[in-house]
Amino acid sequence: LFHIKSLSYFEEQFPCLCVNRNCIGQTFAMNEMKAVIALTLQRYKLIEDPKWTPKLLPRLVLRSINGIHIKIKPVDQFTA
Repeated sequence: LFHIKSLSYFEEQFPCLCVNRNCIGQTFAMNEMKAVIALTLQRYKLIEDPKWTPKLLPRLVLRSINGIHIKIKPVDQFTA
């Protein structure tokens, strides 16, 4: 029997997060994402733009308010 008054505020606002289950393809998607990032970092060099100064926002995780500008340069295959 389902009683709405028995739910906490969190359960009312986020009903899908209260159940311990995952999407069927979540593990596959996470592994594919890791593979794409690894191949990208293997084949390209990420260089920060010297003309751009990010404005940092100190929080638990340091982040930039105005973004981070990077240049992507192919890695020379023979000098690694």
